[in-house]
Amino acid sequence: MPSKYGPEEAPVIALLSETENPQEIIPYIGSSPAESLAIRLEYLAEGGANVVYQIRTDPVKWSRAVLQRPLSAVKGHRDASTCERIQDEVLRLRKAPGSSKQSYVSTTAAEDYLEDVIAPSLGGHEWLIPSRKIRVHPRVISACNKELILHQALGNRPDSREHSILEESELFGLLMEDMSGIRGSSFTIQFKPKWLSHSPNASKSARRCRTCALRAMRGTEGMAPVGEVQCPRNLVGDHPDNSRLEILQTLRANGIPCAESKLRERLPDVLQDLTEYFYSGKGRTILDKLAALQEQLDPLGIVKLRAQPGGMSSQQLKDLQLAMTFRDCSVYVRYHWDKGLEGIETRVGDLDPKVGESKLDEWHDIEMGLIQGGWYDGIEELSQGQAQDTKCSLWNPPQPSKRYSERIDELMKDFNADLEVAYKSRSSDECSDG
Repeated sequence: MPSKYGPEEAPVIALLSETENPQEIIPYIGSSPAESLAIRLEYLAEGGANVVYQIRTDPVKWSRAVLQRPLSAVKGHRDASTCERIQDEVLRLRKAPGSSKQSYVSTTAAEDYLEDVIAPSLGGHEWLIPSRKIRVHPRVISACNKELILHQALGNRPDSREHSILEESELFGLLMEDMSGIRGSSFTIQFKPKWLSHSPNASKSARRCRTCALRAMRGTEGMAPVGEVQCPRNLVGDHPDNSRLEILQTLRANGIPCAESKLRERLPDVLQDLTEYFYSGKGRTILDKLAALQEQLDPLGIVKLRAQPGGMSSQQLKDLQLAMTFRDCSVYVRYHWDKGLEGIETRVGDLDPKVGESKLDEWHDIEMGLIQGGWYDGIEELSQGQAQDTKCSLWNPPQPSKRYSERIDELMKDFNADLEVAYKSRSSDECSDG
């Protein structure tokens, strides 16, 4: 989404040249006319707790206006000019709590959690999106909030995110590697794998996993989740047809660049590469790791934990919160056209801590609703004419059958139809622009 501000008004960025410790310079968000000539922030996306901005730079104006020294002089950063490095990053800023019941997690607390809890749990930083803390000037937060209000008035923000703004008392943001694809060179898909292990709250006779049960329940309420896989258990199962089917559906649902001419030419190869990557390669490694952590950290489930005499212990609470963080994380997969299977890279993001009593209440209420409503067991009451959601792998156990092959063929036809429509639309736009 392009910024609606002109260069002289957009939130901007500069490098702070003087700090108490010159060896630990922290980049600083500022807001002066000279700086705005060089860099501006553009709204990219937002979730429940953060807004992400792309950083737009003008290398010539940057060097004239604000460049003080190479970023190699800054502790812990690569040997590259500030301008070159910062163009490869996005800026994440924290939102204010939506209500008095919500707990606020500062950027510093989120970064500490990432370093002290998440990284050790995942065995290091290999799977994490590289990030670094940055100081934020209140004037920039104010300018970004004005822009959010403007986007809302123009109908450019998701309905579920309206009325939320940035926390004006926050002193820091996070600069993070930009995982976006580059047209003609690479593409990126993003999805939430959700509950890869079965819910400990579900019965042994369950016909739906937690993700599929929640999708079925919300589907009848007109609020089916967007951007999630159909059945996460297919991604960590042992049946290649199911894995391929899930990858196809994930590609269609999560931002595959349909207008890419290379995709039109190489779709079978791309799907083969991604299937192998998630079925038996490094993609499977991280999904198996997330599934194992979810199961190990929460073996009982919140319903049983809360029903214990005396409630849950402090360690059980910490483990549950960490398990829920891994159940709500995002997986970013970047595919480089010229490298094939060897050029696929994966990072895990959206790993902020889940804190606050309101979160516990929400999780407990959802589980009770799924259990009492019969959504896990597939015995829910449906309105007349409503179709039952049977997409879960628990409902339809993997088996070699013609049905899976037929479904894959159907999806391939749908995918190619998407590509054709997108390609014609792009060609038409290019003709009208020219």
